[in-house]
Amino acid sequence: MKQVFWDTNVLLDILLKRDPFFAPAARLWLATESGELGGQVSIPSLTTIFYLVSKSTDRRTASSVLKTVCSVFHVVSSPTAVVRRALDDDWKDFEDGIQYHTAVFAKADCFITRNTRDFSRAQGTRPPVLTPAEFLLTFS
Repeated sequence: MKQVFWDTNVLLDILLKRDPFFAPAARLWLATESGELGGQVSIPSLTTIFYLVSKSTDRRTASSVLKTVCSVFHVVSSPTAVVRRALDDDWKDFEDGIQYHTAVFAKADCFITRNTRDFSRAQGTRPPVLTPAEFLLTFS
């Protein structure tokens, strides 16, 4: 089974129903929920999701959303080595470096994000960085 690491923005595309990004991301979510794909998320993604959902709704709704995410996805914690690697690689956006190196640590087969340009440092490395639509074309 393919292990797919999800960047925060793709999760938010689904949770906030952001068009035109919702449909391909939702197809991946359903494949993950049904067990066709293994889904991985980071702890920083959870804190960001909680913050943004609680700001647009309330804490109770944000808590419910996180419980749903945690029931579908495996939460990967980042060891200190991931933080050091992100710092050593000098990513423009530190959070992107944490996300990508957490995916490497988790042995993800693919890193899914809507903003592939933000992960240009990772081009040609493992795991590959793809949008949800690219993943669907590549692995369907």
